Amino acid sequence: MKKTITFILAASFFFFAGCKKEYFQLDKFAKTKWNPALAFPIINSTLTPYNILTDFDTTNLFIIDPNTGLLALVYTGELFSFKPDQIVTVPDQTFSANYTAPGIGINSGFGTYTYNTTITHNFNTTSGVQIDSVFFKTANLDISVYSDFQHDIDVTISIPSAKKNGVSFSQTVTLQYLSGPNFSIPLDLSGYTFDMTQGGITSNQFDIDVQLTFYDSGNGISGSEQFDLNGSLNTLSFGWVYGDFGQQTVSTDRDSILIKIFKDALGGTVYFVDPKIKMYIDNSFGFPVRISAQTLESQTFAVNPPTTTPIIYNGNSAPFDLVDINAPTSPGQVVTTTLIIDTTNSNVDILMEPTPKYVYHQIQAISNPAGGPSQNFITDQSELKIRTEVELPLVGYASDWKLIDTLDFNFGQDVVNNVESLLLRLIANNGFPVNAKLQMYFLDSLNNPIDSLVQDRSQNVISSGIVGNDGIVTQPVETITDYTLDKARAQNLVNADKVVVWGEAETPGGSSGEIVKIYDTYQLTLRLSANIVGNITLQQNQ
Repeated sequence: MKKTITFILAASFFFFAGCKKEYFQLDKFAKTKWNPALAFPIINSTLTPYNILTDFDTTNLFIIDPNTGLLALVYTGELFSFKPDQIVTVPDQTFSANYTAPGIGINSGFGTYTYNTTITHNFNTTSGVQIDSVFFKTANLDISVYSDFQHDIDVTISIPSAKKNGVSFSQTVTLQYLSGPNFSIPLDLSGYTFDMTQGGITSNQFDIDVQLTFYDSGNGISGSEQFDLNGSLNTLSFGWVYGDFGQQTVSTDRDSILIKIFKDALGGTVYFVDPKIKMYIDNSFGFPVRISAQTLESQTFAVNPPTTTPIIYNGNSAPFDLVDINAPTSPGQVVTTTLIIDTTNSNVDILMEPTPKYVYHQIQAISNPAGGPSQNFITDQSELKIRTEVELPLVGYASDWKLIDTLDFNFGQDVVNNVESLLLRLIANNGFPVNAKLQMYFLDSLNNPIDSLVQDRSQNVISSGIVGNDGIVTQPVETITDYTLDKARAQNLVNADKVVVWGEAETPGGSSGEIVKIYDTYQLTLRLSANIVGNITLQQNQ
């Protein structure tokens, strides 16, 4: 309601000063000579909860009980998403093998000679991830060879456990010795599925079969020849992985949720009967996840120094475990879990009581919380998404809740010259369970106070509607408030550069904890009129 109150009175002065020019430009009126006394309406408006809470963003206002129209404010934090490469990474792999003529068993006059060998490669992973099988969307196998054999060689590279369309990878390249001794063999393994279990007995391991077929060029064998092979499996990206991923831990950054309704609060108490912190968690990773809170607290800046209130959840302060999330049974499925932190399992009502500006949270997730061994899967589309909401049903009480706002101000000399006195009359017909007080302080360019509008700021500008024993307003209440500005006070305002609008709100019986409720049917009707004594000429724009 803060901006509404600010607008009501500030707009009256801006009408004459020309500050809100898009609404109140004097030079938009036809040239008119005002009579010495003139009364006219300025504002006549009926406001709903959606109008009044516009300053706090109506996108945060929701009906939580469609049968009654009970309202709640809902503030949403950043959507966090853990991606596949935060759980499983497939780093580049390297391997090498060295062969000599005696080791190969080749001698002069061999004609054609074939040598077969196998390289068993242990696939390196991070954080203890055990891979049983993986489908590579992209994969390059770059092989470099040094050979000082003076004979042509067919090199066949085969990976029996890497298959595409059911066919194992195998490729043959001819090395012509006249082009040597250094050779490069680029191989494309994109689209291949690797079985790394060696027939179901291990993980992270596969064989590379190498066949060398020598063709006698007549140059003979000296016995000192060597054949060096170095391989690099790189540019790896997976489509899916199966295996045991162990206990991988990932954390969000510390995030803050702005509680907009308390954005400009200077102090006081606001108590919500049933506030909630909700977490919506979607898991499409093929493993269970435990969600824990590393930080969960509120912070208010209404006192100096700012104070922090930690949440106590099931008797524990952060860090604490929140919920275990089940795993989907197959790729493409999503397991959705909703966690609700409320007054039955926490002190969340205390968390919201000191008019906090922010709720801070930092979330951690750990895979396979029960330990292993585990059978997991992950795809390149897998995700763990966490969205946090703070829900504040508008049921509770407020006491001594102070708000402040500062506006630019310019009360022109031409207004002072022509106005002898100004009477503003505000008539508020209030169907909300809220009392509101107001004061306006006028400051010069150095922020020194010049004058104030209200002589007795303890007077309610808006008085609460009559509230029944159930906390529901049964009848609106009308309040009439007059503000008078004479020529001497108006002269002071010529030097005003800013106006500080101070407000205080409370609910009936708020200081003693009496509960009220706010529904979407409540209304506040405001009528503001002016009575001017003076002689004013308004010029029309040319």
